[in-house]
This record gives sequence, C-alpha cells and structure tokens, in this order.
Amino acid sequence: MAKQMMGFANPQTLMNKPLIEQTQAGLPTDVQPLFAQMIAGFRSVLGDTLSVVFLTATLVLGVAFVLVFFLKELPHRTSNQAAPAVPQEGKASKGSAGVEA
Repeated sequence: MAKQMMGFANPQTLMNKPLIEQTQAGLPTDVQPLFAQMIAGFRSVLGDTLSVVFLTATLVLGVAFVLVFFLKELPHRTSNQAAPAVPQEGKASKGSAGVEA
C-alpha cells in the first residue's frame, strides 16, 4: 500500500483518474470513502493555494503598473557617436608605458 501511495507525491497524479480508481480499488472497503475524501481535500487545497498565488501576482502586477506612471522620464541619447576626448590640463600627453609619445 505504501508503494501505491508514493505515486501521489506528484500533484499531477491527482488528475490521473485511472490511477486513483486503481489505487482506491486496492484499498480495503472501509478505507475507500476516506481515500476519496482525502483526494478531494488535496484537490481543494491545491486549487485554493494556486488561486491565492495568482491573485497575489495580479495585485503586485497592478501596483507595479500604477507605479510606472510615477517614474521620472529620462531622455535617450540623440546620437551613437562617442563624445570627443577632452585632454586633462596639467598633464603631458604620454603613452601607456609612461614614455612620451
């Protein structure tokens, strides 16, 4: 019986009707109604949990969408050309090795 129940570790198994019926048929008659209630309870809990997760995600998305309107708009660059290099005052133009060019 423990091996049969290990198959239910995967939540997708709760939608596998042939496996549920096979497992329920292998159980004693007095335990079968309890098994059916347990499966129904698992389905209900998983459905409620997913509803809460998606509701929370929707609320976060809505708040983020509203906050976007309060962000300061920054202008984009108008060209792809790099700015000209301005030599710093007080330094002689030397190469990278410290030798005058």
